[in-house]
Amino acid sequence: ELLDAWAEVVPRGVPVALGWQGLLRELTAGQRTVRRPPRRSALLSRADIVGVSRFDVGPQTTLESLRALLHPHATLLLTEGSLGGLVFRVEAGGRYQVRRYPAIPAHREVDATGAGDVFLATLLATRAQPRLAGRQGLGGDLRLSAASASLVVEAPGLNGVPERPQIAARMRESLRSGARSAG
Repeated sequence: ELLDAWAEVVPRGVPVALGWQGLLRELTAGQRTVRRPPRRSALLSRADIVGVSRFDVGPQTTLESLRALLHPHATLLLTEGSLGGLVFRVEAGGRYQVRRYPAIPAHREVDATGAGDVFLATLLATRAQPRLAGRQGLGGDLRLSAASASLVVEAPGLNGVPERPQIAARMRESLRSGARSAG
């Protein structure tokens, strides 16, 4: 729901994460929300990490069409709720890497609002400070992000936003149960 002018607010060289879903909706007071097709924008062109739900882009949208909208070296998170999701990293020359990651199950689902945003914020934090993911190896950033997102759905609104001790406990629980991040 931001205007493209915001793309110039953050200085070059500073990582930008974009929760794309708000830009894919047409909001009109008193009317149903209408889905917009993904398209190029200054904000998207500036984003280093882009998060969006598979449900926000619609079934007709191909992964190739989404990839084509990203700048070289951008990362796209395509979340799929309790199914986990896909991570795309665009490389020079138009090549890209695709990696599936599993969800970490929530104990119960009360309110899924914000789970993708918390996933995205956690991933950005681990990219800025890799030590946050600990010694998880390849995919530790995704596992930490999935743990955070699994906690946020267990309570309504901001009450579900987890703190570090809760995330650490969920990570330990997921490792004991055998949940593994795709690598």
